Amino acid sequence: QLPNARRSAQQTPRRCASELNPPDFSWNAQVTAASFIGKGFWSSEIKIPFYSLGITSKVGSNWRINLCREKKKPGELTSIAEKGAFNIAAQFIALEGMDVDLSRYCYTIDPPQMRMSSKGGALALSLDVGITNGTGHAEPVLLDCWLVGPSGQTFVKTSLITPTASQQAQFVAGDFTLTEQGTYTCSVRVADPVTKKTLAIYQTPMLIEYVPVAIDLIKPWYRNAIFATQNIKQVVMDLKVNLDFDQEGRTLADVSICDVLSGEVLVSKQVSVVGEVTRVVFDTASLPNGKMEIKVVLRDESGKNIAASMHPLRKLARKQGEVWLGEDLNWHVDGNRFLLMERGTMEMGSCLNITLL
Repeated sequence: QLPNARRSAQQTPRRCASELNPPDFSWNAQVTAASFIGKGFWSSEIKIPFYSLGITSKVGSNWRINLCREKKKPGELTSIAEKGAFNIAAQFIALEGMDVDLSRYCYTIDPPQMRMSSKGGALALSLDVGITNGTGHAEPVLLDCWLVGPSGQTFVKTSLITPTASQQAQFVAGDFTLTEQGTYTCSVRVADPVTKKTLAIYQTPMLIEYVPVAIDLIKPWYRNAIFATQNIKQVVMDLKVNLDFDQEGRTLADVSICDVLSGEVLVSKQVSVVGEVTRVVFDTASLPNGKMEIKVVLRDESGKNIAASMHPLRKLARKQGEVWLGEDLNWHVDGNRFLLMERGTMEMGSCLNITLL
């Protein structure tokens, strides 16, 4: 968020939006700021902590900064960079006084991975997180993890870890027993064990629900639909299973693709579920055009149903001018890549650009 003269703030993306560089609104910069309105001017002081900038060992002391302003009615684009540039880093103004030892902030926190089961009417949740130590030293640090539930209840776990220098390693961020399902705010922090100062932090919303089996559709990847010009030969899916360990390896999954209107089973197979993820593949050649549904039924050794899940699927007839988003995040028209021409500036009143070299 960036402040304005009225001492309020607006949400800003981490990157300037364009067709090849979409905006990122997930960055929480932990910014603190204050503004002042004087006679004929207003000023603002902005404090951005180093740990929020994703600093790595490649970041040196040569920093550049740009302050931009977009005015409407009448339209005006201005910045402090050379020639009023917005997004050309080489023209940003050099930022002096950055001779700071940034190595202690060189920790990278990967998105947490969930392991979940249902026990005694509650959710048993384990969060694993990958941490890369780029500081060049293997020293003890605090690993803090806290969850804030839909009702505001907070759960905190803290441990002391020693990540190996210049390597990525997996750690258990916390084991939690939860009674509430829904969207939580998950925060994982690496901190100095003495001063408790933050060295790196990762924050994300996290939907925590106990789903015995879920279907993760890998192909097709766009709108659950097979477009004619995509030339997709196979429907590929991962069955993600959350079961108690004593059930794993003895569970069968009946997987089928059915016509939505008639309920007819078009293709089917039975697979043995081993572990948390099982890959299932069907050829698309025998699938008709129209609306379909993927169905999964989990059964134990005796044939008793354990859980079920469904997922929509469509196969579209060839249509002139069909548009779809590729796996490479490029748009395609009739199977050919199509670039949208957009202005590369941000649609807002002002922006702050910082380039780390």
